[in-house]
Parts: sequence; C-alpha cells; structure tokens
Amino acid sequence: MRHLRFPLSLAVAVICASAATSVATASRPIIARVWRGFVATQNAEVYSRYLEEQGIQKFASIPGNRGAEMSRSNGDRVEFVVVSYWNSKEGIQNFTGPEWDRVKPLPDDPKYLVAPPATVTRYEIVSGVAGR
Repeated sequence: MRHLRFPLSLAVAVICASAATSVATASRPIIARVWRGFVATQNAEVYSRYLEEQGIQKFASIPGNRGAEMSRSNGDRVEFVVVSYWNSKEGIQNFTGPEWDRVKPLPDDPKYLVAPPATVTRYEIVSGVAGR
C-alpha cells in the first residue's frame, strides 16, 4: 500500500473539514482535539491495533464526545494522528480532567511512543461540506 505524505497542517484541515459536516450540526461550536505521536516502524502495526482498541473505540462512551478518527503516515518512524470531536470544553474535560490541553496517555504508550507529546492542539470547527 502506498501512503501519501501531506504536511500535518493540511492533513488536520482536511480531516476537520471533512468531519465537520458529519459531526457538526446546529449545536456548534464543536471542537476538534488533535493528538499526534510517533512510533518506530517495527511497532506500527501493533500500536495501531492498540490505539484503536484502547483509545478510539472508547471515545464513544465519553459524555460530550462526537466521534474520533485515527490516521497515520509511514516513514522512518510512523506518525499517528488522532482527531476527536467534542461538544464543548466540558465534554473534553469529561475525558481529560481539568487540564484539557494535556495529553491523556494510554497505559502502554511509553512502550511504543518515541518522545511522547505533552500537549494536544484544539481547533474550533467553523465550516465544512460533505463530498459525494
């Protein structure tokens, strides 16, 4: 499988814009919370399954969460990007606690992540359109 490489800012903009129509409704504003982390290439498949099972799938049970997506790009090390969608700051705090800009690491992240990030980036989704 061939993986395309895009600048992270473009990838996040595309993900947020494409999801805006599917998750954002009249209850705007909606917040996109973006986490990114890198793993060694040899750990990518195992970490991908782990992140899906222990991270992505659990978002659905958190009050205020509107969905989540996981993306990855391959290279010398593999970058994972998780975008989760939220109704409000309070919704995010249902997941993170009061420090909503801090990463909430999964228990086995230290085994896989290279230089784990300490913070996430948040975006207010202001517009979007669905494709055909």
